[in-house]
Amino acid sequence: GNEWPLYNTEGTEQANHTIGYGSPLVYDDTPISIYGVTYGTAASSPSQAPENTPLDNPMIEEAVTDNSLPDLMYSNNLTNQTLASNGYRLEMDFKHAMSKVEFMIVKQDESKDDEKKLENVKLKRIELTGMRTSGTLDIVNGKWKYEGNKTSRTYYNNAEGLPIGTTSTQVSDQEFLIFPNEDEVPIEDITVKVTLSGIDGKDEKDEVVEEYTLKESNEENLPEEDWSKLPPFQFRKNHRYILLITVLKDEVRT
Repeated sequence: GNEWPLYNTEGTEQANHTIGYGSPLVYDDTPISIYGVTYGTAASSPSQAPENTPLDNPMIEEAVTDNSLPDLMYSNNLTNQTLASNGYRLEMDFKHAMSKVEFMIVKQDESKDDEKKLENVKLKRIELTGMRTSGTLDIVNGKWKYEGNKTSRTYYNNAEGLPIGTTSTQVSDQEFLIFPNEDEVPIEDITVKVTLSGIDGKDEKDEVVEEYTLKESNEENLPEEDWSKLPPFQFRKNHRYILLITVLKDEVRT
């Protein structure tokens, strides 16, 4: 039918001990807007979506817990719907509110080189610095609001080290979600910190840490002074990012 109870209003107990929500909302010529939230399949996602929030404050708060974020999804595509213009079939379009990050890694091929600097190289850790740890999503305009300090989050940590081959390999199959930085004002840099061991035949205990600041650019081999002037890379909602770490004899690239 076209009559829906108003669940986001205060209910009143009726004589038969049920809760009444007043007159139903009639889907006709009066425009209505429908919003929704749910969760995806991430292991850190709760089993149920948040309870109804007040219509004048449709905010969902999330925070990093045990280095994980829930796969929050929201829908705000059904705005100002009327029976005359939209009919009875209304489809909610849910989008992921977080950004998903994955890492691949590969090393330079030294098969034709006499000097094997990377023969025993291993990956120990991958960290991302400049990470938000909490935020509030306005499901009406689809924007995050952030407050407080930033921190580092660990994507991968292996004391034994992961051997690196000459064919790109996925570092981890975990689902790593981050708060998107596209809604920051101003947008600030996010840096990838890579810890390696076994470079140039050194002992595994001799670790080398390389840092790479992510920038919005398709250009390669820019001078450092030009690279630093580029705008920060924007992680966007509802996007999956695969970052390739390339270990060369003289540098590490992401």
